[in-house]
Amino acid sequence: MEIIDSPGYTGHKKDPGELAATGYEFRLGDYINFAFQVLQKDPLKFFGYGFIASVIASIPFLAFPAYAGFFLVADKIKKGESYTFDDFFGGFREKIGPLILGSIVSVLLIMCGMFLCILPGIYLAVAYAFTIPFILFYTGDFWQAMELSRKVITKNWFPFLALVLVAGFLSGLGVILCFIGVFLTLPIYYLSMYAAYEDIVGTGK
Repeated sequence: MEIIDSPGYTGHKKDPGELAATGYEFRLGDYINFAFQVLQKDPLKFFGYGFIASVIASIPFLAFPAYAGFFLVADKIKKGESYTFDDFFGGFREKIGPLILGSIVSVLLIMCGMFLCILPGIYLAVAYAFTIPFILFYTGDFWQAMELSRKVITKNWFPFLALVLVAGFLSGLGVILCFIGVFLTLPIYYLSMYAAYEDIVGTGK
């Protein structure tokens, strides 16, 4: 399987502390484009798992393990590795403890932020967007992953907000299509986040 030409691929991880201090380039269009490239490779698998993940994620503490599958499969595709549908469930085998804890704690903090005049909750909802990939590809510590995500994303918070809004709009189109399209558009958000994480931080070899 060929390697998809995603933005800035080096195969090496970068120092999150340095990224938070010095900044980095954010390429919104490239990340969305990468998501569509991946979807076009195997739409039926992503459509099917999008449905399964949306059902599983209705149980809040299982949301991160469910959505981790998009990152794991995207990483295999990006690196030219073979994969099966079972790989989408890798979040229930790899670092499931930190993923569950990250899911619970981040949701609780975001909810608390929403009660505090809403804006803190919106800030955290965007700032924690890299928590899953930091757990999967950088650290097995959920709190460290949340903090690294918050610090790195805060450096370019508004561009990340734009990515969330664009991906959310595309998912909203799926809802309009009698809820059928949402299972296909749901992966757009997570595949875009994978592309952003891989470009900015790197998933390693």
